[in-house]
Amino acid sequence: MKRRVIKVSSDDTLHHAAELMMELRIGSVVVVEGESPIGIITERDCVRLMAKGRGAETKAREVMTTPLITCESNKKVTEAFVIMAENEINHLPITENGRLVGIVASRDLLAATLV
Repeated sequence: MKRRVIKVSSDDTLHHAAELMMELRIGSVVVVEGESPIGIITERDCVRLMAKGRGAETKAREVMTTPLITCESNKKVTEAFVIMAENEINHLPITENGRLVGIVASRDLLAATLV
């Protein structure tokens, strides 16, 4: 799990989210309201949305994937893997009592299994 989670607000634009992902070389940003995670935007979402004609100034709240699928931090790695596989997702925000504390990407799980 990576503890540094890049977040955007629901009022931020698709352009801002994409810019952060490109600049920081990450595959997703979590959309938050205050401290609560409410959605996610991934690189794949950006490509799909642009192909559908959504503009760069579209607000995150309009295009984020929701409801957000999360995993509590006390779960085992295998449980996180199952959640990701069952929901066909590559990025899984990790929470503690509803508070965002980290994120796992499928490539993180793959790297952990190779060690």
